Amino acid sequence: MNIPYRFMVLDVESNGLYGQPFCVGAVVMNWGGRVLARQCWRCEIDEVEDEWVLEHVIPQLQHIDITVDNLDELCLRFIEWHGLLTEGMHLPIYADIGFPVDHAFLYYLGQCAERRGVPWKSPYPVYDIGSILSARGINPDISREECAGSMVGIASGRPHDPCWDAELSGLCLIRALRDDL
Repeated sequence: MNIPYRFMVLDVESNGLYGQPFCVGAVVMNWGGRVLARQCWRCEIDEVEDEWVLEHVIPQLQHIDITVDNLDELCLRFIEWHGLLTEGMHLPIYADIGFPVDHAFLYYLGQCAERRGVPWKSPYPVYDIGSILSARGINPDISREECAGSMVGIASGRPHDPCWDAELSGLCLIRALRDDL
């Protein structure tokens, strides 16, 4: 089997489950759990309407600077970064539980690329870590820190920081796919 030596995990924070994405983080990891690349972008949103996001997400993102002006610019930065990483090579993309938030961001990427005339080859398929955990007999709602177990020492961060969440999810993916469960 020809498995790429690296993979990307994407995590998106949005204004509610079906709201506008406003903070995107991604890590590229190898199958040993080492982060090879990390990037995060954040844009302003007009008004946070979702009370859960106001209470649980926004306070955790105070350390992440606003890096772009709007969602289109955020999408363009991600497309550019992804292109630099792949350079024609396959880079599998995983999302922890991709629907609806992460998948919506990928939809926005496609729309933005089309409007701006920017080349973008949407990833296919986008792998779902929660489904992989479930298939391995691990409750997909398990705390990602608990799931990563001893591997969590590799990562350090805070919940809802999209790079931290992506890295933890990647560690859970690695653990789920190991033979020694």
